[in-house]
Amino acid sequence: MGKYNIGTYLQCARKAAGMTHVQACTLPDGEEICTIENLSRIENGKRRPHPNTLNKLLKKYGKEEVFGNSYVKTADYDVLILDKQLSIAMAEFRYEEARGILEQIEEKLSTRFLSNRQYLAANYVMIGVELGDITQEESVALFTEIVQMTLPVFETKSFEKAFVSQREAIIILQIGNAYGNLKEYGKALEVLEGTYANLMRYQKAFHYADGIYAVYERAIIKWKGEAGAFQEAFERGEREIARVFENGYMDTLAGLVYAQAYNLDKMLGEDGKTEEKRSEINSGYEVAALVSELFEENEISDFIRRKIK
Repeated sequence: MGKYNIGTYLQCARKAAGMTHVQACTLPDGEEICTIENLSRIENGKRRPHPNTLNKLLKKYGKEEVFGNSYVKTADYDVLILDKQLSIAMAEFRYEEARGILEQIEEKLSTRFLSNRQYLAANYVMIGVELGDITQEESVALFTEIVQMTLPVFETKSFEKAFVSQREAIIILQIGNAYGNLKEYGKALEVLEGTYANLMRYQKAFHYADGIYAVYERAIIKWKGEAGAFQEAFERGEREIARVFENGYMDTLAGLVYAQAYNLDKMLGEDGKTEEKRSEINSGYEVAALVSELFEENEISDFIRRKIK
């Protein structure tokens, strides 16, 4: 999400926080942030907010230092380098190393900023799950608490039309996948599809990175298949693979091709497979394994090849 309509952003953030104009205009100590009339004009794009007003509104909505694409608030170049190293270590499944890098980041990063506290907490939980220190059940509660730091309406009725930042969407994705890993497929899909609908709702107002849609599509396809909706998952997968080639987000391709082969395998069952279909399924698994190897995901590649019959 790189470009903003400030008025629309503030309106979405206010509604996501469940606040009226009256509630939004006043700080807890009674200080007036701005008049109701001015806030209305700002939200309608008829007035630009003063920087001080903008900061106070963002703080009131729980979006302090979340306005923008940056995941960490720092002027320390070393922290930005460490953050890049952290991303690479996690992408390559080197979680012990990732935890060490995160500890270095924590030493240098100011925790007076909300975005930094959320960044640290979310990464510690993600790493803890992968290392087996945190169970899937525990991760649901922890990630929920973390996302509610900036999105208090998550898991409430008001969430149905809430604005979700890209950072929050990534944390919620972890919650949905945790439910799926617990075989609570209905809950996983409720969380993922609800959030995806919110991302799509504000697609024209806010320019999310295309990759965020890709990872949500992949997760929804996966859990629909696991829930037994093989036909729906397969059809959605076909559309998403076409979009991957159009947009170039090839790092999601292996998972999508695997899902297609898996869902076709399950959909046809043992009795419904001709030799041609069996060959198509095995070819799908082989392609998914090869793509995984290209991204140096050798453990995943080995897992996929074990599916070939």
